[in-house]
Amino acid sequence: MRLLIVTLILSSLVWGEPYADPQGRFRLEMPAGWAASGAYLVSGKAYALPMVVARDGVEAMVAQFGKQWKEYRRVGNLSYAGINPSGVSAMVQVYARPLGAEALVLLVSAPAAEWAGRQAEFGLMNESLQPNVAARTASANLAQAYKVPAPGGGSARGRVRAFLPALARQFDGPVRVVSALGDGRDTELQAFFRATRGNVPVRGWLGLSGEQIAVAYDEASQFGRSFPRMAAGLGVGAAAPATTAAPPAQVPLQRVAFPDGSGSIGVPPGWRFVDAQKGVVDVAGPNGAVAGFGYYQQVPLTWFGPRPNLPGHMVGPIREPATALRNYYDSVFQGALSSGRGTYRVVEGTPVAPLTAGAQTALLLVEVNIPPHRARSLALVSVAPVNNELWLFYLSQVAAPATDFAAQLPGMLQMWGSWSLNPAMLQERMNSALRTMRETSEILQGINRNQQRAGERGNLAWSQTIRGVQTVEDTATGWRGDVDMHLAERIVQGLNEQGYSYRIVPVPELVP
Repeated sequence: MRLLIVTLILSSLVWGEPYADPQGRFRLEMPAGWAASGAYLVSGKAYALPMVVARDGVEAMVAQFGKQWKEYRRVGNLSYAGINPSGVSAMVQVYARPLGAEALVLLVSAPAAEWAGRQAEFGLMNESLQPNVAARTASANLAQAYKVPAPGGGSARGRVRAFLPALARQFDGPVRVVSALGDGRDTELQAFFRATRGNVPVRGWLGLSGEQIAVAYDEASQFGRSFPRMAAGLGVGAAAPATTAAPPAQVPLQRVAFPDGSGSIGVPPGWRFVDAQKGVVDVAGPNGAVAGFGYYQQVPLTWFGPRPNLPGHMVGPIREPATALRNYYDSVFQGALSSGRGTYRVVEGTPVAPLTAGAQTALLLVEVNIPPHRARSLALVSVAPVNNELWLFYLSQVAAPATDFAAQLPGMLQMWGSWSLNPAMLQERMNSALRTMRETSEILQGINRNQQRAGERGNLAWSQTIRGVQTVEDTATGWRGDVDMHLAERIVQGLNEQGYSYRIVPVPELVP
């Protein structure tokens, strides 16, 4: 539970000031670094335009907007690309939700080089965008946190299911659980849920521990801010009962530099560094636990001639993340899943904001059972089309035997967070992938080189987003390094105010 609280506290730091429509029709939260400028919300060269339009007029509004652009084209569901009126290659995404005969719309745009790095901000604004309701309940009155006796007997999942009908009576209708995490013994469980109260969207959390269930909820746009305070009042994050083997919140890590100079990782006690090549790293732990970060492959839709007998090699159409991961495991385990010798189950999954245009990304907790072994894995999987012949599969994961997974997870997550890449090596890795893509495409039927290069830029921005960094440069010395993407602009501004000459390096410069 402490991990979830820390995550939510950190996530709450990105919020800036609330924005209210001058006509009183809607409101939203602006991330830090954004400001209102007339009807627009702006941050650097990125902007957002919230508005209300006729429900059947969204497409017409987007088409009219695109008339100001050059080479304006659709690249996904209400996603567009082109050259904006400032002459910059940029992307556009439109979010729309019905309001009777009207629609509440959020149009967002950013230069293509910044697109992947802006997705978290765009997602936060879209999530917080809410219509004003005449009889809406004040957030201070809506926020609630309390503990009640838990239903007795049975597993944690069964007890929580038995509690949900009582919880639903506090809202307008059923409670929808959107994610959950339990221990290996099925004695404790925590979950996040959504509901409405007085027509106001609500986000909430519940946690079952021992004989009590703790509940905290608030208006959806305020939950990220109010949850840490409510959780502290509930005592969430205190020491676990003696019957629970709670690992320490932090474990000491030994920093290991990759032999090729491409990056480094912190390794917990009992783990050993196995191998790293150009930023892709494998680590082995106790009791068969493993971790691998940064793996990717370009998957061909079709294959001519004998297929290589390489574990993990895939061929076929692009799949959504959970199915793509299953197909990858099936290849790793030599067809054990497709032949029925093993099973694959998604225990829990949650979508992640697209990390590049057209991508699907998910964080998946899965269980793979190939007798006599049963393992669990927490995997970040992303899939994205590259061209008419290829798609990209990205995977970072930590895994351990199912019986040991809960105890190993905190240390594995800490190791995951310590993984870092040398930006120069990352550039070389992406350039190498680009060369491979060219050769493959030329063999098959030939692909537009500019399109390929744009794809590689997207992949690099994607990798930066996954790691939460942007590259900055000292223009006087040429030194480059990675910093937290949410702080990059402030860091550069602060250094320049002290007389230095720093800038944020655009992705196109990292992949020429």
